[in-house]
Amino acid sequence: RNLERTKTIFRNNENNTLDKLDVNIASNLVSYLTKNDDSTLTKSRENRWKSNKKTDNNTKDHPRADNSAFLPLQIGSFVIAKFDNTFCVAQIIAMYEQKSLMHSYTDTPVSDLKSLSYVSMKIFFHVNGAIFSEIRDHHFLIFSHTKASHIIHHLVLKDVIISEEALILKGQAKEYFNALLKSNNK
Repeated sequence: RNLERTKTIFRNNENNTLDKLDVNIASNLVSYLTKNDDSTLTKSRENRWKSNKKTDNNTKDHPRADNSAFLPLQIGSFVIAKFDNTFCVAQIIAMYEQKSLMHSYTDTPVSDLKSLSYVSMKIFFHVNGAIFSEIRDHHFLIFSHTKASHIIHHLVLKDVIISEEALILKGQAKEYFNALLKSNNK
């Protein structure tokens, strides 16, 4: 039996109207727009937790990001991230630390990924070779607010070329990404 979820939204306008948003329809729309073939129409919380745990385990197979003191992670940095079995390049938009029971935004460079609870990223999808695109299915930009454990490798800025149409990896970043793809395909 499918659970029906609804969320009530209050708007402060002239009529003080009350609208209802069907969360199931919104979830289906997001799945359709991202063309995620693995998703079901309604994914239970337990399945999402299992999926996140499996992704965390998959990322443990790869060496961690190069976030030593000489190359701290900061806003605007580029990283290689892994979601399910997909490698992509991501640009860090925001970083969050957990202090007490709250998550707080931080804009100071971070040397240790374990100190971060969440990271907001702009995702660039692999197109071909060392070329990546921020546009998904010719229409959409994808942003993610996710755990820092998805970050596999921190890229040196000089190895990333970004233009209006594409992001291109060169040098060590290109070699590292190709090695990750090769090891993932075995």
